[in-house]
Order: sequence, then structure tokens, then C-alpha cells
Amino acid sequence: MEPTGATLENPLNAGSLPELLTVILGAVIQIGSILLVLALVWVGFLFVMAQGAEEKIRDARSALVWTVIGGMLLLGATAISEVIQATVQTL
Repeated sequence: MEPTGATLENPLNAGSLPELLTVILGAVIQIGSILLVLALVWVGFLFVMAQGAEEKIRDARSALVWTVIGGMLLLGATAISEVIQATVQTL
């Protein structure tokens, strides 16, 4: 049997490791954005269900702080990626 000349195409459209990591980071940011919105809705629900109870309000406030920290990391993910790439290239 002779080869038919078929080629294998790259489905990720990435020719190098940095390009692949950029594609993966984009997907993580898209999924993380959806999860961030859901987490903010959940925190709002926790505040409503606290009904003035100090301990539950403290738990809801803690959840809000961690959700905001996660959102900031998500928003800064591209900048963090660029800093790491620049650091690796200088080594």
C-alpha cells in the first residue's frame, strides 16, 4: 500500500510552546470568568441568607474577599504570563 499523502493538522493552531500556553490561558480565562460570575452570585446569596447573623455575615464577607482576590488574579493572568515569559527569556 502506498501512502496517500494525507497530513495531520494541528487543531490548536499553535506552532510553539508559548503559543500553546497563550491558547490554554485564553480558555482558562473564559471559563474562569463564568465561574467568577457564579461565585459572586453565590456570595450575594450567602449575604441574603445570613439575615443579620454575625457569624454568617463574617463567612459571607470572607467568601467575598476570596472571590475578589480570585477575580483579580483572573484579570491579571495575562500580565502575569507576560512577566513570566519575559523573565524566562532573559535567563
